[in-house]
Amino acid sequence: MLPSTAVPKKTSTSLLCELTRLKSQQKYLECSQMKINPEHYDDGDEDKDTVYEIENLKANLENQLNEFREAARRDVQDVWIFINAIKDDVFNQENFQKCTVNGIRDRIIGINLHLSKLIDKNRGCLQGLQKSYEELNSGYKIKFL
Repeated sequence: MLPSTAVPKKTSTSLLCELTRLKSQQKYLECSQMKINPEHYDDGDEDKDTVYEIENLKANLENQLNEFREAARRDVQDVWIFINAIKDDVFNQENFQKCTVNGIRDRIIGINLHLSKLIDKNRGCLQGLQKSYEELNSGYKIKFL
């Protein structure tokens, strides 16, 4: 029989301790996300150049991520518009009488092809990211103490 774990009683003291712990974690996370300032490095120009290089890389990656998100949002919005148009045609009595089964089938097949292309595109992006990660990971081995 497994030992039962005691659930601590929720008192004002335990809630205060939990709140303090969460606030300290939040503070730690905020401090770790602070921007690197190259002016704090007095070791030489090489360190400053490295910091600037890291900041430029970070900015470029954020721009690429925003562009990717916007393109994905547009693709999803296009599919959503096509699906809503079919739904409106099917559920609206006047539009439904004008539609043919072959016409609706062709539109559904078109949406399916568009979704398949998006899946292939995302799969290719994911494989590229995995390859880049493996290359970066093989170049930098993290040693645990």
